Amino acid sequence: MDNVKNFVEVEFDTGFDDTDTSVSLVSGDGAKLLGTSEQYNLVVYNSTDYNAPHQDPDVEIIRVTARTDDALTIQRPASGNDYNGEGSSNTAKNHNTGGKTYKAIMSITKNTYDDLKSAIENMHTGRAVVVASNTAPTAIKASADYVCDGTDDDVQIQSAIDDFASSTAGKGTVFLTEGTFNISTTINIDIDVSIIGSGWGTILHAEDALDDYVIDFTPPSSTVGIWAYLAHFKIECNGANQTTAGGGIYAQGAIQSVFDHLWINEPFNDGIYFHHISSGFLGHHNRMISCLFDEGDNSSGSGRAIRFEASDENMIIACDFESNGGSGSNAYHIYDQSGGNTIDSCVFVGGKDAIYIDLDRDTINNCTFDGVNGEAVILNGTKHRITSNLVFLTGEGTTANTTSSIYLLSTSGENVIVGNVFESHSTAGLTRSLLRDGGTGENMIVGNQFVINGSVGTSIVEDNAFNNNTWLANKGVADEFQEGVTVNDQLIAPSGSASAPTFSHEGDLDTGIYFPSNDQVAVAVAGTGKYFFDNNGRFGVNTGGTQDAELHIVGGMMVEDNTTPTKGFRTRFGGATDFEFAGAHAYFSVWANGDFSGSQKYKMIMENNNDIVQAIGTWQFRDGANGDTHNLIDSRPAQTGDLVVFNEQGESRNFRVESVDNTHMLYVDGANNRVGINQSSPDYTFDVGGAIALRELSADPSDPDEGCAVMWMSDGTGAGDDGDVMIKVTAGGSTKTITLVDFSAF
Repeated sequence: MDNVKNFVEVEFDTGFDDTDTSVSLVSGDGAKLLGTSEQYNLVVYNSTDYNAPHQDPDVEIIRVTARTDDALTIQRPASGNDYNGEGSSNTAKNHNTGGKTYKAIMSITKNTYDDLKSAIENMHTGRAVVVASNTAPTAIKASADYVCDGTDDDVQIQSAIDDFASSTAGKGTVFLTEGTFNISTTINIDIDVSIIGSGWGTILHAEDALDDYVIDFTPPSSTVGIWAYLAHFKIECNGANQTTAGGGIYAQGAIQSVFDHLWINEPFNDGIYFHHISSGFLGHHNRMISCLFDEGDNSSGSGRAIRFEASDENMIIACDFESNGGSGSNAYHIYDQSGGNTIDSCVFVGGKDAIYIDLDRDTINNCTFDGVNGEAVILNGTKHRITSNLVFLTGEGTTANTTSSIYLLSTSGENVIVGNVFESHSTAGLTRSLLRDGGTGENMIVGNQFVINGSVGTSIVEDNAFNNNTWLANKGVADEFQEGVTVNDQLIAPSGSASAPTFSHEGDLDTGIYFPSNDQVAVAVAGTGKYFFDNNGRFGVNTGGTQDAELHIVGGMMVEDNTTPTKGFRTRFGGATDFEFAGAHAYFSVWANGDFSGSQKYKMIMENNNDIVQAIGTWQFRDGANGDTHNLIDSRPAQTGDLVVFNEQGESRNFRVESVDNTHMLYVDGANNRVGINQSSPDYTFDVGGAIALRELSADPSDPDEGCAVMWMSDGTGAGDDGDVMIKVTAGGSTKTITLVDFSAF
């Protein structure tokens, strides 16, 4: 190699001897090399006397282990490197002859070359081999790795796969040329491998009486699956000439394998049979893309296109299925015994029942079923999604009145059947029904078109579980399945708002029912929330959703028979009216302010306590004639000996009379039998907090009873002089009059 064009060359600023492990380059040359932490080899030689390193007898290969700018840390010698390739040892040399310039180049040594060559030869990831058919062009055969002779061609294909199995990586790609490969023994795949044909002109043909699958996945252990990519070839299963078994691919333990643009023709049992690795270790996540499966109906076996058993979460995408289903048992286009798989954008034409699902949670979406000679979909299990499919010519090639578009078996329920088009056959009576539900119900059947081209034999819909299914916006069916909805469980709807209620009617979309929060129902009128029901059993009018009582009304209220309201609240009834209260108290109040603030100016209380009813009977509160006096009036007819009694029952209750600014102008302490004037806690039977005024009497008071006294102020007419304060005391049967204050003496 040219050392200018192909090598980095650096120059040492001084020479060095055979023991030095630190050397320096001329300024700036260190930047030409690799990073400071990289390790690599340099070839050192005398550039003054020699034009190339191999000419210098003292050439040396050193190992750079670190670099700081232009300073190198080196290992000597660089073990195992032989620059000239002659087997001589690489030893440390002196490179310090005066007047000489020493340089080094980054060179590919023989040892490096050998390592690279070995690594490349053992790098099988992405390695490819070509297997040529017997009919391939001569030029292709000349460059192929394996060439078949038209007999037992499986031997060459198997050898190509086994080549990869013997390598370290154990994987690679087998390319098959155009032409027919005759298969007399099953091809086994026990490693991760790709087999790619040259289109559908590449044909793997099963010999008569092979009675086995053309390709068989054989996982290396009970817990390790197979990843494979099989694409762009045709498998002729030759099912008509097999007697006991056979098919295209037995994908035991397939995991994330891809089957791309395959044509699998005339399988005896299955075009592709997905199976678990071993008990408890399922296959999963495989993809079938743009494949064709056909003519399984020529088989005396099941003649299925695809079968899933203990393999789930697989996807079949944009595949075509034509005339599958042989004369054996369980003859369908697709037989799913696993569940959890997806079938999307596929086309089914002719053949037996198209899809039979035995377990739960499959998805069938955007598929076309054209004149399938049986049901399009048969469901066992629950929670399937059947969406956006087109089924027409239902019952083609079958006995009249036996076939439905969709058939739900006895264990099927909780399915979603949405947005499909189901069409009956144009021949009257050939189609039994478009949807036949013999299952457990609780299906959601929404937005489907039911089209009758010729009359059905039984009914458009056979719904044995009608009371458990939800029907919404379906066209072409009887009234109970029409655009409306029949709800026999819960109808879930959005919360809505006052301006856009959940339920309204056409032409008035801001009036209706909505749900402002959990456990609350409201009615909006003209976009405003008017009536509210909450979880406490309270009803409010104009409350905004906050009710403080069982009936809470913000605004006026009227209960009437036939009058126009003029008051905030008015009741008018033609007969007697009772107001009955079961609680301990009933209050009638008038507040100081119109917004219920301030104080309660006027209250009437009816109280029921300890079985004692205190009620207002014939007592009236009236204004006096001049409007300034307020009277408590007993309006009953006068009776001899009538009394007005407060606290007749003698209960331990206090009595208080307020003045303008005194809360205890008169206070009766019922518990202690005391009366206070301007006293909140009288200490004596009569306790006055303030001055007592005595006014003159013109006549002496009568004698007091035994043990009593009476005091007064004399005007001089009776006992005492004018202004004297007098007292009469009766004790021991006699009464004495005593002057307490002699006014004239002062």
